Amino acid sequence: MNSWDKIEQLVLASKDFILTEAERKLIVEEEQQAYVKNLPVIRDVLDRANEKLKHFGFWNEYQINEGGLRFRFSLQGYYGPGGFSSQYHISGPLVLGIINPAGDEFASYYPNDIDQCVFIGMDFDQNDFEQFVLKEIEHYLQPENLITNKEQYERFRALLKD
Repeated sequence: MNSWDKIEQLVLASKDFILTEAERKLIVEEEQQAYVKNLPVIRDVLDRANEKLKHFGFWNEYQINEGGLRFRFSLQGYYGPGGFSSQYHISGPLVLGIINPAGDEFASYYPNDIDQCVFIGMDFDQNDFEQFVLKEIEHYLQPENLITNKEQYERFRALLKD
């Protein structure tokens, strides 16, 4: 079997697992309705995080409405911004994509593996969401994201060990 035959075999075998446009539309509608129902809890968690970040001197962008959300933050002395935004996973669910401080300041990316995603639609879990928000802020504040030279970096790492 040549490579093109193998590729054709893989494409044909995967067709049963790919959503049709009608299936995708149905899932998106259900996810959107669930997201709107979850908005009060999502807003509460992000309101608290927003206030804490402001207290620590962060710059924040906090946009949330029925169409989706974007939560970005940056602290002077760190590469940034970091944060996350809502987007639909290729398999349909509404999930959070992460903004990489070393990358594009607006683009966010979700893990391809749906089991690694944080859901904000039908499978929303407040505890998972709260942990995700805290983890993303902590991840942003790691020494590797600090704008510094090697000597300062090592000193900062040593301070974290104390």
